[in-house]
Amino acid sequence: MRTTMVIAWNTFHEAVRRRVFLIILIFGMIAIGNSNFFSFMSTGEEEKFITDFGLGAILLSGMLISVFLGAYLIPAEMERKTIFTILAKPVDRLHFLLGKFFGVIITVFVNVVMMGAVFLLAFYLKQRGVDPHIGMSLMNLVKALVLIYVELVVLCSIAIAVSVVASVAFNIVLTMFIYFAGHISSSFQHLIEHTEQSWVEAMLRITYFFIPKLDNFDVRERLLIGEPVGLNYMIPTLGNAAIFILIALLLGYLFFYDREF
Repeated sequence: MRTTMVIAWNTFHEAVRRRVFLIILIFGMIAIGNSNFFSFMSTGEEEKFITDFGLGAILLSGMLISVFLGAYLIPAEMERKTIFTILAKPVDRLHFLLGKFFGVIITVFVNVVMMGAVFLLAFYLKQRGVDPHIGMSLMNLVKALVLIYVELVVLCSIAIAVSVVASVAFNIVLTMFIYFAGHISSSFQHLIEHTEQSWVEAMLRITYFFIPKLDNFDVRERLLIGEPVGLNYMIPTLGNAAIFILIALLLGYLFFYDREF
């Protein structure tokens, strides 16, 4: 476990030193902070805008960091040949893979926490004295941030698993496809029921079965209509995410274990 955490810590430091991480983080925080300038909206509409825009900005920035870091880190080790030095030491491939994974999700966690803090502060400053249930509203937003982070961990597990067998470009395209397909997974059932081509229906069913249902993690619509995010919703969603993450990492390890360097 100590070896895994050492690799994770080094991966985190390597990720933070990359300019792309700082650019995405700073741009996202500035964008969320400036959402308070939309004071020309009515009270209810302004709250909805801050909620939708803030959570959307955090999800988008987190997705970019998850995809690009997850897709790049292991291939970068292979390209620099440093992976030979690491694996020549008493470092198991499982520890190496988990270390990279934990390093990426720690980086994503820092991103979500920092942007989330700015978002919650902006929401509080705008809604204090206006929203009589601001405490409950903030709690729902925290739950939404937790779900966003877990969704990003799912993306990281996919990117890490694919990175051991595919190129960086292919990994980025595939992971982004899974991200966007996962966010419209609820539409697949409608498409399956109304398609007339059997081969199209078969492809849709296969895609629907394998992609993670990422739209379950995006609760912005629930919040905008005033529907609370209860534990009866979060627990099954988090449970499904845990299963998917374990499967993705297991497949990644099996691919990585058989790969010759």
